[in-house]
Amino acid sequence: MTPQDEIIEMAKQAGLLDMDYEIGQWEIHEFTIFAKLVAEAEREACAKVCEAMPYRAASASKAAEAIRARGQQT
Repeated sequence: MTPQDEIIEMAKQAGLLDMDYEIGQWEIHEFTIFAKLVAEAEREACAKVCEAMPYRAASASKAAEAIRARGQQT
């Protein structure tokens, strides 16, 4: 899936591509969901970079865990 496809999928999940809506009618709720989905995808991508480091040290694993844990904070 291309990055553009991923963004479109996240927009669908957030309800931003509902055909009943026109631009300007979206509510903050849909934008909040979309922002959370984008942030979650970026955190996962960053964590995977840490895990893919050659000869990765324990600190890289801890960094990946910390990145993922940011999504669990309220």
